[in-house]
Amino acid sequence: MPLYTKLTPTQANDQVTIERIKVLAKKQNFIFDQILSSIVPGITTADLADIARVAAKEIGVEFSFRKTFSFPEDISICRNHEIMNGIPKHNTRIEAGDLVKISLGTNDAMSAFCSQNWTMLVGEEKSSPAKIHLMSSTLKCLENAIQMCTPNAKISSIVTALHEVALAEKIVLSKNFVGHLIGREPIIFPQFVLPKGLIGEDHTLSTGTMFSLLALGHAAQPHEKLAADNWTVIDKERLPSAVFSHIVLIGDNGPELLTSTYK
Repeated sequence: MPLYTKLTPTQANDQVTIERIKVLAKKQNFIFDQILSSIVPGITTADLADIARVAAKEIGVEFSFRKTFSFPEDISICRNHEIMNGIPKHNTRIEAGDLVKISLGTNDAMSAFCSQNWTMLVGEEKSSPAKIHLMSSTLKCLENAIQMCTPNAKISSIVTALHEVALAEKIVLSKNFVGHLIGREPIIFPQFVLPKGLIGEDHTLSTGTMFSLLALGHAAQPHEKLAADNWTVIDKERLPSAVFSHIVLIGDNGPELLTSTYK
């Protein structure tokens, strides 16, 4: 821990941006529901990306990944040991027993942004206790941390709580893929990491702050590498991972979730 930590309040979004993201989140929830309800054995990841595009067109929503990060697709789909930034492909089929991680981002005229990550297990639930534990434990980390997201709470305290639950659940949370503020840009600093250095900088949550709070859980300490497509991050040991996130708005009385919880 730093010898000295400078505390700075987070920058709150203006009311117009808050309202735009609230509307955007509801529309994005519809897209997410369409994707997750379509995940069955045999469907390709490219099929799921097409379903997302049809849903987005139906409600008039733009995706963000291509424009903001030059990602080659509109959504990311990862399976099992694929950790993040999975490119949907026509030759990649979902199989029973797969842990499927969906990530997508949307925007309102590139001046208000929303995003979410979610994981589901495809069939074979009774025969996949380790994957079920990984999913439930990662989600437990996120849900526990959300309860701490109150006005003036320190980001370092929230991050500590995330990792304490992970330790108790015997999983490992990613330190590379973490939460961050969101608003008129898709990623706004600070990120949800512990202060580092001799003089560290921590932040307290201001009312009106909005952020993507994320938990990415691994079965063991990951050994990451970039796949041949130069986008997909995978675990070299081929161990599975699960990811969940929510857009949280800090209100006067505590956290407000703008994104949906899926079962």
